Amino acid sequence: MISLPKQSKTADLVNRLGAIAGSAEVDELVLARIRSEASQIMDADPAGVHTVIGCIAAIKGLPEEARRHHQIAVQHDAGVQARYNYAVSLALLAENVEALRVATNALERAPDMPELLDQTIVLALANGQFGQAADLCTRWESLFPDRPHEFAPSARLLAAKVGAGEFNEDSVQEVLEIASSIQRAKKVRRADGSFIWNDPEDPSCFVFERRVFTTPAQAAQMNEEFADRLSERSDLMDDPGVRFIPMFIGMLP
Repeated sequence: MISLPKQSKTADLVNRLGAIAGSAEVDELVLARIRSEASQIMDADPAGVHTVIGCIAAIKGLPEEARRHHQIAVQHDAGVQARYNYAVSLALLAENVEALRVATNALERAPDMPELLDQTIVLALANGQFGQAADLCTRWESLFPDRPHEFAPSARLLAAKVGAGEFNEDSVQEVLEIASSIQRAKKVRRADGSFIWNDPEDPSCFVFERRVFTTPAQAAQMNEEFADRLSERSDLMDDPGVRFIPMFIGMLP
């Protein structure tokens, strides 16, 4: 998830944070210790250290602090790594629109970076940008012909449905943002893994599972709140964009 080049002095700290970000348990003392270790090498690697602090803020659910430190990291790093980790942190915070923008910018600088390309495909789907996701899957296949991307079939199918007028990407994006706003309000972190599948009751509709670090009970409450808020939007209920619906899946016991 989160990473820095192996030769970086902060690589070990960032990789440790990646493991924490991908786990259900967050130990505040461990985060404080990592931040302290990073602060000691600020002069030697400001981009790496601000990346570390930004990732910690994202794990703790502090969006403004995360943005501030990641933006400083980007100012110090003309390359792509700081931008990649910035996008990952924004995705953890359910700031998916901004995360896709940062990831797309980074991809312009490093179009062949596998981790970044994969992250951008996932973010494009999470934002209802199906055409972009399909194009990125084609790029993936040109780079890695023996490693088909897991989301390529879904991306192409959804892009085709948009082209046929069955979906409205603008409305899909509004629907997804409603879900993201609920996730942000609850301060619930994203968990690794997403799935897209056809609704068995209506094959023309798709469900986008959003795995999050919360209990199944709270995830159910978030889904109920989403349904209530969506029902208040008659413009969206009448629009084909509601054929692509997010659903929260709680990953805690």
